[in-house]
Formats: sequence, C-alpha cells, structure tokens
Amino acid sequence: MKAMLKHYTRQGVSVERGFRFLKDPMFFAHSLFLKRLQRVMALIMIMGLALLIYSLAERRLRKALVENKETIPNQ
Repeated sequence: MKAMLKHYTRQGVSVERGFRFLKDPMFFAHSLFLKRLQRVMALIMIMGLALLIYSLAERRLRKALVENKETIPNQ
C-alpha cells in the first residue's frame, strides 16, 4: 500500500501536471472548434504524444542532473 501511494504521488510531478496544463483555461483548448470526430481524436492523440515526449525529455534531463550532481538554478 505504501509503495502504491509513493508511486501515485510521484506521478504528480510529470503526468498529472501535463494533463493539468491541457485543462488550464489559459491553454485555450476549450476554444478549438473541430467539427469531425476524427479530427478531435487526432488532436487528442497529438497532444498526448507531445506530453509523452515532453515527460521523457524531462526524465532524461533529471536523470543526467542527478548523475552529474548538478542542478538548474532558479527552479
């Protein structure tokens, strides 16, 4: 149970934050007007893939920073 909770709370760092960004009113996703269901599904897929690529790049950066014992200032 503790391991599951730890794993879930770590997701808030990347996955949940990405989806929170998509739901943010400042992102203007609510103002996109797509008429065809296929286009809506395609847009959702592209946004999901973009979040995946972003989170993978962030993970690689964090891992490299830990290995080199470095930090990014002002973060």
